[in-house]
Amino acid sequence: MKMKKTLKFMFGGFLSILIALSVSAYVGGAGVYDGYKIAAGNYHSLMVKDDETLWAWGRNEFGQLGNGKNVNSKTPIKVMDDVMAVYAGEVNSFAIKNDGTLWAWGRNEFGQLGDGTKYDRNKPVKVMDRVSSVSASGTVTYIIKSDKTLWACGNNSFKQLGDGTSVNRFKPVKVMEKISYVSAGYNCGFAIKTDSSLWAWGYNANGQLGDGTEINRDSPVKIMSNVLSVTGGIDSNFAITKDGFLWGWGKNTYGQLGDGSTDRKLKPVKIINNIKSIYATAFNSFAVKKDGILLGWGMKNGGLINSTSDIIKKPQKIMEDILYIKAGNIHCLVIKTDGSIWTWGGNNYGQLGDGTNINNFAPFKVIIPT
Repeated sequence: MKMKKTLKFMFGGFLSILIALSVSAYVGGAGVYDGYKIAAGNYHSLMVKDDETLWAWGRNEFGQLGNGKNVNSKTPIKVMDDVMAVYAGEVNSFAIKNDGTLWAWGRNEFGQLGDGTKYDRNKPVKVMDRVSSVSASGTVTYIIKSDKTLWACGNNSFKQLGDGTSVNRFKPVKVMEKISYVSAGYNCGFAIKTDSSLWAWGYNANGQLGDGTEINRDSPVKIMSNVLSVTGGIDSNFAITKDGFLWGWGKNTYGQLGDGSTDRKLKPVKIINNIKSIYATAFNSFAVKKDGILLGWGMKNGGLINSTSDIIKKPQKIMEDILYIKAGNIHCLVIKTDGSIWTWGGNNYGQLGDGTNINNFAPFKVIIPT
């Protein structure tokens, strides 16, 4: 798809800010259809081809590419076969194979890989059986098993595992039952039960749980009903209800809630209708409408390619014919309606996969070796 115009802007300053703050990219939920063929960590990308092979590229200092090395790669490299779904945390990666086994690799200092250790892994290690979906932040991983039970492992200093304690877990611990969807936020977690109710727990200093308070929660509390999907970002979080409305709450300094203001919200507020999927990053947010139009808002960076302002307080159109989006700190991956994968944004670690370190703000198709 050709863009009508490509916006050129100064990127280096914002890139420096992102690196200095060590902000993190998060998986936008797990369950239902969530773009399982693509994933983006802080500065690495993953993709499952139609032949069920998994490929990775970008930054690799913690082994998050999974190829047995710790060297960055500017082009896609094959990781494993028979993969059904792929997910990413900040600097780690996860895959569910066709037999339902969960595999993990990358950074593991808090036990977030769930393999019972705190050792980084540069090759996939098996974690659990009978897994249906995953969501991960930088230090926490949430797992839904095929029996609808929710499990969690990793850092628990803000009670973000939801198990009623503040003890780190190096192996997954059971948290809830009857769960259909899960998403990891920044030191907090969100889950949708099979009755479509939304629950949240963990860190809440900016009202990111959406329960109307700023009180941390060591176990899940109910937030709202009739929820189809939920996405955790950096202190700004979203839910899509069954009527197609997008709701947002939490921090809003850069307009990342999309409600036209920069005021934080302690409870969910309506943003826009006819939304199919949502993805939140550090300072901006993306939504795919039911007609395939990709919208973006928040602080301008490599993702908001049509932006003419530093802060976008309401959703603006980015592209058409989009099925799903995943984003890292400064780069984006999308699945188009024809099944092709496209990318754009910052490329300092080769996360665009085009063999260079050159930033590219015009979306282009990802080419995977045969």
